[in-house]
Amino acid sequence: MGWCRGCAWITSHRVWRGKLTFDIIDPVARADTAMGGDTVLAPMPGLVRDVAVTAGQTVQEGDRMVVLEAMKMEHVLRAPRDGTVDSVMVATGDQVTAGALMVSLEADT
Repeated sequence: MGWCRGCAWITSHRVWRGKLTFDIIDPVARADTAMGGDTVLAPMPGLVRDVAVTAGQTVQEGDRMVVLEAMKMEHVLRAPRDGTVDSVMVATGDQVTAGALMVSLEADT
């Protein structure tokens, strides 16, 4: 939460006891919670700097899967759950768009 008067970069706000408060939304954190159990999606457009997994590899929740460079920063995208990598759709050096499917895990059994 942040306090700001007239800031255009704030995306939502609430009024509580006469005070105006703002929620500052982190796009990477939002992508982590929205990415679902079987896929890793690009949270924003960027350049794939590293792919740390291969098809058939076993991963645990939180393992590093892909490093995406966006806005001059590197964002590590991690495994959403324990499982086996079904397919990897990107390679190092690829440009991706927001929402692009990067890695999928085999369905839970």
